[in-house]
Amino acid sequence: SDKVYCDASADNEVVADYIYRAPEGDWPPYFITAVEYEMAALMAISVARDAALANMFQQKAVSEMIKARRLESQQQTTKKLNTTRFIQQRRS
Repeated sequence: SDKVYCDASADNEVVADYIYRAPEGDWPPYFITAVEYEMAALMAISVARDAALANMFQQKAVSEMIKARRLESQQQTTKKLNTTRFIQQRRS
């Protein structure tokens, strides 16, 4: 859940790329909205058999997913770019 174990010594550098399947209770509200629209698009096809309604919900799902990704990417602060080397070179 919140721990990763590996067989590395304290001197080793460990790089991890993993996928974590978070429980639905941990999902942020903006992601839940995107998933709801996606489910509505699927239900519109299978239950209502209305392609126009399904297309509308699919477009809303794509729009909400874009918003969700944008909001999620803003959760982490960006790393400060070290520009002193460039400034020194420019002033010389």
